[in-house]
Amino acid sequence: MAPSVDDSSNPQMGYAEFITSGGWVDHAIVPWPFRTNIKNVGQGFLHRIPYCFVDKRSYENLEEQKCLLKQGIKLWSDVIGAPGRDTGHSLAFRQPESPTDYCCKNYRYGLEYEPLDEDNDLQCDWNDKYPKDALAIHWADEVKAGGFAAKAFIGYLEEGRSTSRIAGRHYMHITDYADAATVAHELGHVLGLVHEHQRWDRDDFIEFRCHNLYGMQHTVDAMMADTAAMGRPVTEAEAWDMLCNSEQTAYYYGAPTAALIKGAGLDVHGQPALDGPGDLDLDSIMMYPSYFGAIPPYEPESSVTLDTAVMVKIKKDENGNKIPLSGEDWRIPRGGDCIPQRR
Repeated sequence: MAPSVDDSSNPQMGYAEFITSGGWVDHAIVPWPFRTNIKNVGQGFLHRIPYCFVDKRSYENLEEQKCLLKQGIKLWSDVIGAPGRDTGHSLAFRQPESPTDYCCKNYRYGLEYEPLDEDNDLQCDWNDKYPKDALAIHWADEVKAGGFAAKAFIGYLEEGRSTSRIAGRHYMHITDYADAATVAHELGHVLGLVHEHQRWDRDDFIEFRCHNLYGMQHTVDAMMADTAAMGRPVTEAEAWDMLCNSEQTAYYYGAPTAALIKGAGLDVHGQPALDGPGDLDLDSIMMYPSYFGAIPPYEPESSVTLDTAVMVKIKKDENGNKIPLSGEDWRIPRGGDCIPQRR
């Protein structure tokens, strides 16, 4: 599913993805399969992505009251159009014929407002009316979602390559803090896209200020105290360096840097396997804004300044030196453009 439009004339059409560059799970992330309906896999001309709600609360909180899935899908379809020759893509989301026919039976949410227990929480007996690879939509409280408004599995994982459960392995967790743009961002992950700001070339366009992340000092202190994991004492400078630059370390300690580190965990020996053609797109729906992680919860976004922002726009001259930006030009707004590539 490579892009089929000319990227060379537009410097703001870059993207980052796991489909061709690999992925976390033994490089097993692939495009969603062709299917004529939700169960006829490998047939037809559309990459149909069937989705379903896991239980009544998920449907009522996310779709019946807010229509979040429909709005998020519409944000994508408004940009890339309907699948076909004219638009150059073959993607389609397939909604349940009866949304209240949930994809889970005997759904087991777990304890409310407690961290996710991956072995026991958000589990169920699968409803065989849906294929096991369907995208399972869960309502989740913000603690279960790890502090994010929403999160989703990236791309498509074939059944034989699944490292955990087979049914429900593709998921989206959505909290009450999500809106349509948040859901559209997560749908980008479902399609195989990763964060725009994790492209290998991001340092030519933005500056990541790890030390400004809210709560990072607590994580640094925890890593310094965990001498058993490293086998030796870790200095504060070493802890900051590893937590700001190693995705594996960031995930191990639950640091917010995991979603910000360049390269998204791929070791490509200096080759930008993550990046699609074109430059970084500062307006992408997959781009985090400057205020992300820089402010305590519930504080206004406007309280973030140039000195406190986590990511800021930069410009460089022909010699690679940074050029000062005036006024509010440093600020990265919340992304509103779905990736324009026809994929």
